[in-house]
Formats: sequence, C-alpha cells, structure tokens
Amino acid sequence: MQFKVAIDNNPKVLATYQINFPNTTVFCKDIKDITAAEIREILQNKYQNWDGEIAAVIGGPPCQGFSVAGKQDVNDERSQLVIKFINLVVELNPSMFVMENVAAIEYKKFSQITGNAWSLAEEHYILSKWLLTASDYGVPQKRQRAIWVGSKFGEVAIPFEISRNGRAEPYRVWKDKVHLAQGETVHCRLCFADFTGKTVYHCHILDHEDLGMMGILDIRG
Repeated sequence: MQFKVAIDNNPKVLATYQINFPNTTVFCKDIKDITAAEIREILQNKYQNWDGEIAAVIGGPPCQGFSVAGKQDVNDERSQLVIKFINLVVELNPSMFVMENVAAIEYKKFSQITGNAWSLAEEHYILSKWLLTASDYGVPQKRQRAIWVGSKFGEVAIPFEISRNGRAEPYRVWKDKVHLAQGETVHCRLCFADFTGKTVYHCHILDHEDLGMMGILDIRG
C-alpha cells in the first residue's frame, strides 16, 4: 500500500514520518480544522491524473480522553474527534477505513461517543471491530488496541483467529500452543497472503511427546 497523504498537528511527528515515508505528502493541521475538500485538493494538486477514488483512510484519533492513564473524562473535547474522524471518512468516501485507539474506548461510559460514531459509519460501511495486542503483529509494545474496520465490499476477517467449540476467542495461533480439553474441537485461521511454500504443523498429547500427529501445509500463490 502506498500512502499518499499524512495529516497530523505535530510538526515533529510529521518530520519523522517524512523520513520513513519520503514519497508521502505531509500536511500539518488539526483534524478538527480540516475538511474533506481540503484533503481532496491536496491529492488533486499532487496527482494530476487522480481519478478521485480513495482506496483507504487510516487514522488514530486522540486517545488521551479514553486512556486509563488519564482522567477518562467523558467531556474531554479530544474524544469527540472520533466522530470527526468518521465524518471525514464518510465525506472522503474511501473503499475502506481503519481506525485505531486504546482498548478503553470500548468502555460503557464512552458509549454515547462511540455509539454515534459507529452508527454513522454503519450507514456507509460493513463494519468489524477487533481488540488486538500490538506485539502480536510485530510492534514492540505489549498493548491492546481497539481496531475498527469498515469496508464497502464485505466484512473484513480478523487477521488471525481461533474458534474453540464454535466460539471465537483471541489467540496468537501462529506461534503459541493451543491447549485442548478432552472432547474439544478447535479451528484456526491464519493469513498466508504473503507466504508460499511448505510449513509443518504439530499436534501432541501432553506428557506423551511420542504420541500425536504432524502434517505439512503446502501453500501455493
């Protein structure tokens, strides 16, 4: 994915971002003061042959008002920027969007804010909501993050998941052991979009390493 425009109100953050993504246009402005029309104008000026279509909008509205590290004041004005972000998404009309925030955004006390934002997004997108641990996806932080995903093409499946006896549960299925009680069944789903070749899976009976089974998964692109 190529990022065309990045927006933040902190010039130091944008300077660092520009080093990592030198081909992306950065724009220093507060999200509450920017409009979809301005963003489209930036894109049109930079890309003369742009057809007006936007593949994805990805953002993380301020988390300070929701975070357990703060006061969690439901009247914190910064928390209202979640709704502003969703408004921008709707006006920009991308094929999909991703919103990231702290896990506490899902607390019941914030339901008026998140409920309004979710309802607005739901009018235009098929939505998914996940609670993911950042370190499970290569980020050197063991923090949980709430992820909202909206798509015009259908529900987006969680990248990795396990279902035990037909009920979904979060689990790092690609690198952890999965313990099963007698009579339990488990289904694991992993994303192999960027992998081809053969890999081995093992199933062992605890305390009996010589008992169990193994197999080879052949993934072809």
